Amino acid sequence: MRLRICICLFAVMSLIAAGSVFGYMSLKKEYADLNRQYEDSINQTASSLTGQEEYAEDREEETQKETQKAAGSDAFYYVTLSNDEIIAYTGDHRQVCMRTRIDEEELAEALIQELKQGIYLENLPALYEYLENCSS
Repeated sequence: MRLRICICLFAVMSLIAAGSVFGYMSLKKEYADLNRQYEDSINQTASSLTGQEEYAEDREEETQKETQKAAGSDAFYYVTLSNDEIIAYTGDHRQVCMRTRIDEEELAEALIQELKQGIYLENLPALYEYLENCSS
């Protein structure tokens, strides 16, 4: 009788152990699948964001190129001072290219007079350089 009890107890314990191992393996596989899905989702989101950033950079470059084309390589700019603002017009004096708020007290008197009379600059880099010199 003791032998039967021991055999039954051994069989039950073996079934419990096998069930536990099977359950563990099943949970491990499910966890791996969920982890893979999560990583795929993160990668898709990251690639989507990267694509949006690249699109924004491309659009910005296109806008800059269009601005440069509109200005033309031989374009010139007229810069003047009006109401505490340095205003840069395209060569035709009609289209405002740029406005910069300044504090007249920080500018030298000669520079203020020069700006009030208006000056011509030959290209966009010269305009940027001039405005940088005004601000420093």
